[in-house]
Amino acid sequence: PGRISSADHFLYLVSVPIFIIIVQGLRSVYKINNYKNWISPVLFKFFIGVFIIFLMAMNIEQNIYASNELAMLKRSVEQQPLNARIQSALGYVYAKQGKLPEAQEHFLWAVFTSPENVRYRISLAKSICDQGRYAECLKIYDEIKDPGAFAELLTDNVAKTKELLSKQHAEILSK
Repeated sequence: PGRISSADHFLYLVSVPIFIIIVQGLRSVYKINNYKNWISPVLFKFFIGVFIIFLMAMNIEQNIYASNELAMLKRSVEQQPLNARIQSALGYVYAKQGKLPEAQEHFLWAVFTSPENVRYRISLAKSICDQGRYAECLKIYDEIKDPGAFAELLTDNVAKTKELLSKQHAEILSK
């Protein structure tokens, strides 16, 4: 908690000055090489070309990750598995896709790493509720002592979950 998500896809803008310094450094080394003749100018240009191709390939790879929210968040979770914000964001993506067990797993990690965050607990309970496990969902809602700004949402979710649970019981009794 309290840490910024610092996965590599956030570092594009700050890398510009570093690339400028690298280019200026390579220009200086090229001039010194021409004067001292360490390696042939053709070989030096070849190495520079390989370096540029490497940077272009890395740029393409990062653009692919940035264009796919799920891939970007999965990679971020691999790099920072204990970051609750990333776990929660990945849970939301899975929930939107209807992959509720996967969403539940990531919300559970978010609650584990940041137990005081009410939003993560509500999200976990909602993902469980959407799987039809209403009693388990209500237990999680009951664990929330101070919902703060989420009081209205919590109240609505509890009421809807109780309604669904009573319908579920009525269906079971009618069989």
